[in-house]
Amino acid sequence: MQRIAAVVRMLLRVLSSLYELFAQAVFGLPIALRRLMLSPGAAFRFAPRRSVAHIDIARWNEWLDQLFAQDAFRQYEPLTETLHVEEFRCTIRDVEGLGASKSPLEQFTELDDMALKRTDLADEVSIAKLHENLQWRGNRKGPAVDEDDFWRYLWDGRIFWMNNDGSHHFVAARYLAGKLGVRVDLKPRPLTTYAFIEPNLRALLADWEIFVVDKAFYGGHVHYAFIEPLARLVISGYEPPDDPPAVGECLKASRTPFLWCSMRHANWHASWASEAMAIFRPRDSNRARRAADVFRESGTFDLGAHLSELCGRQQALREQGPSLPKVRAVDDAGCNFDGSATERMS
Repeated sequence: MQRIAAVVRMLLRVLSSLYELFAQAVFGLPIALRRLMLSPGAAFRFAPRRSVAHIDIARWNEWLDQLFAQDAFRQYEPLTETLHVEEFRCTIRDVEGLGASKSPLEQFTELDDMALKRTDLADEVSIAKLHENLQWRGNRKGPAVDEDDFWRYLWDGRIFWMNNDGSHHFVAARYLAGKLGVRVDLKPRPLTTYAFIEPNLRALLADWEIFVVDKAFYGGHVHYAFIEPLARLVISGYEPPDDPPAVGECLKASRTPFLWCSMRHANWHASWASEAMAIFRPRDSNRARRAADVFRESGTFDLGAHLSELCGRQQALREQGPSLPKVRAVDDAGCNFDGSATERMS
């Protein structure tokens, strides 16, 4: 009986292995991919951090521009644009992020929080204190707030002051201007805006789905997914290796067309980018569609949907017009600080 049971188990292994090989190669069923992606910890936690720090911004312009190294994406070029305004005018409250600080900017989602928690420069709510913060010079010839350019990533929408110093005095002045209801116009200076070219990006997303996977799962153990069924077939008591087959090898096993790209250009400083790979699957392929269903079932981050959402947000900002919202001033004017008009806001 034991010999018969052993023969039956061997036959079942043979049938299972032959079915898996046949189903993947002939019908494109993503069996190995499903086994990998539904394993514990396979879904990559894609979590860009939103803070007042410029360093936390996802540079989608840099990441998208690198795609043109692959022939398949050159038809969508260009996907981003850079816009320059030499003399951009805005108020101090319009600025919502900073380029540098001695304080940990990444810990704050609002500049007002930083003003309250990281400095005592805004303890006294008065015009005199506002004036004092605006006039802070540091090592400069003029007030620090009058120097350094503005940057904006239109899919994010916020304006960043790319300062070298003066962050604490700036956020204190910004907070006091809001509390006092005083408008403070900043000195005109260059604004650089990075933006998607919406029609081209939408064309790319219409042809390709994009998912983000852990780099270790993509290119870790080079264990071909189609070898494992054969190993189970010919090796009695075969145990698979501890490290799983790479995502790319699973896709190759089912003959699924795909392209891949590193995510590190999206943000060189963040782990969510340096530890991730993007998998592109053509929408016109049934095999690739089945693989995409597995990615969605496993909770794999859908980068294409995320970019589409950002594209919609950017388009809404464009429709608001090039100028920023203006505050409504009443007759009682405030002080003039170094040539910058200030007015009481209603």
